[in-house]
Amino acid sequence: MIQSTIRLARTGDAYGLMLTLDVKPNGDGFAKAGELVRVRNVHRLTLQDGRIFNRLVENAGPRLVEPTPHRIRLRELRGATHKGGERVRDSLMRLMETVVEVPWRDGKGRDAILRTPLLATTVSTIDEADPDSELVYVFSDGLREILKRSQYWARIKSSVCYAMPSKYALRLYEAVALRINLKDSEAFFSLNDFREMLSVEPGKLMAYPDLRRKVIEPAVAGVNGKSPFMVDVQPVRIGGSERGRLTGFKVHWRRKVDGEVANPGSRRTAPSSDHPRSRS
Repeated sequence: MIQSTIRLARTGDAYGLMLTLDVKPNGDGFAKAGELVRVRNVHRLTLQDGRIFNRLVENAGPRLVEPTPHRIRLRELRGATHKGGERVRDSLMRLMETVVEVPWRDGKGRDAILRTPLLATTVSTIDEADPDSELVYVFSDGLREILKRSQYWARIKSSVCYAMPSKYALRLYEAVALRINLKDSEAFFSLNDFREMLSVEPGKLMAYPDLRRKVIEPAVAGVNGKSPFMVDVQPVRIGGSERGRLTGFKVHWRRKVDGEVANPGSRRTAPSSDHPRSRS
């Protein structure tokens, strides 16, 4: 068990006076701890892994910090876009084997990294085609310790997660959801931070044209087309807008207005009434 002297790292983008565990689900979705949105070293996880993990968090609710088993039907984890070759147990194995990194503070308040798997124990029916097949699961000690202390969150909808066309789109959706209620509606991300935020594999898609074509454009299209948000990503260069050295990206986000359809080029700001600041 992680020692109680480790304290919550206040490195998030927004904070509330209440714990994430106390936030009730509403029409905008369930509250996913900001620490889990900003988690690092998850590039091994697939789109289906991310969808399933979010559904497991939502299913457990405030009881997810308890060292007790949670139950869910396997059919609830597949989603309408599930492919026959994507076995739920493959995702469960990756969620148990992947050691993620979370910004933290050590006992003296210094910047630190907490490393933990996401799931500790799972028991699943072997025959996944059985309509009554189920999963029994327990979150890891490290994850539960993080969630006990979390005070910032993103509103996530499982239906939107299952509609995202790629893991990069899912990560961008969550990143925007975490920041959508902030006073600022744009931020600069260094190249490394941007790649980590979208969970781009280290050493892959290093050339900007490849990153734009395979990661950025599909992710932006997914968020703009399938979520309640609009997002725009622009490269930032030193030494010229076309041939200068790429240093990072400026990301702009906002809520869609009523009846708005996806338009990746639009950066129109919605009326202030459409930008509630509360984290209700």
